[in-house]
Amino acid sequence: MLQKEFLQHADFDYWNALSDRNPEAFEVRRKACIDALISSAPDSQQQRLRGIQWQIDLKRKSAKTPMAACMHISSMMWDRVLGEGGLLESLQRSSDGTLFNELPEEEVASAVVIPFTSPPKTN
Repeated sequence: MLQKEFLQHADFDYWNALSDRNPEAFEVRRKACIDALISSAPDSQQQRLRGIQWQIDLKRKSAKTPMAACMHISSMMWDRVLGEGGLLESLQRSSDGTLFNELPEEEVASAVVIPFTSPPKTN
């Protein structure tokens, strides 16, 4: 229910107005939506997601301003995308764990690139 409610109200104006009008209610709903989303994940991922959320909450509490919190959280995200063992590295690994850029050239599949031409102009 909360996840569905969140998706129905997942717009900036709604959350901004709630935060301005009633910051306590905003926090309660924010936490409830996050918890519902984490609870909807497979059991094998929930503990990791709760750990990440705990780190995010610590960054929010320790930041002097909301913008500083946003920048810290953004940095965390980019570390998980570009850092060692991150998303980019995972996407670049073959099924046997070898990075594609470490494969010998003869093992990398090649392709013929077909140029697209503009359709003939009609009058």
